[in-house]
Amino acid sequence: MPSKTVLLIGATGFVGSHLLERLLKKGYKVVCASRETSDLWRIKHFIEHHPNIEFFQFNNIQRDVSLCFRRHNIDCVIHCATHYSKEENYGNCKETIESNINFPIKLLNLAIEHNVPYFINTGSGFQDSKPDLIYSQSKSIFETILKKAVEAQRIKALTLQLYSPYGPKDNAKVLPFIIKKALKKELIHLTSPYERLEFTYIEDIVDAYMLALNEIPNVTQYENIQILSFPDATLQQVVNKICTQTEGEFEHFYPKNILDWKPKHTFEQGLKKTIAWYKKNV
Repeated sequence: MPSKTVLLIGATGFVGSHLLERLLKKGYKVVCASRETSDLWRIKHFIEHHPNIEFFQFNNIQRDVSLCFRRHNIDCVIHCATHYSKEENYGNCKETIESNINFPIKLLNLAIEHNVPYFINTGSGFQDSKPDLIYSQSKSIFETILKKAVEAQRIKALTLQLYSPYGPKDNAKVLPFIIKKALKKELIHLTSPYERLEFTYIEDIVDAYMLALNEIPNVTQYENIQILSFPDATLQQVVNKICTQTEGEFEHFYPKNILDWKPKHTFEQGLKKTIAWYKKNV
């Protein structure tokens, strides 16, 4: 789909910023929509210098995102934005519902209204591992609605269900926290050493999105595709790998999917690139 126009929602985030860079390298025109409060540090250089990006910042993105559809002939919507709270409570669940259900429903309706043929959604591994979270349920609710739209033949769509993305320029999550501690020679305190985690390197995740862009015209039914590469490990094992860079060998079966996606990075390879970035930038 090169030379086509993609509406990328969530371009300022960790996954979205890496995807934006790849889309621009591959010759796509990318329309980005973001809140006025979003931090642009990951993509500021693209906004200022790249001719194939148009960036919108809205005071009320839910109200104003329709401008993107009116100004551009969008070929595909890629929805990477999300809202996640580490501490869920009654006070913040409203924002989760607005961001993860109401807003993507509006995006979907606008895409259908403006005859956008394709919609690529982003799911979370928490939908499987932590299904009781309001966050997980909000992602699943929208996915159900998206599936119904596909079944009604209103649009072609699929969801890439991401499992613990990691890599350079990540958010304040567990791997960056441990890496920074290790680089500073600080003692790492593990409160849940036997918690099991799954990781997928960001470049492999971006590969999946690019494959999805190429394959989605051929999709005949709704698809949920799991994007994960590193077999689950305990937090203690992850810390050991970070602290020692121990070479390990893993064999993992990857379920067949329509994208024929497989990771190109072992956990050690992705971790090496991630630590190299933090050594240079911390």
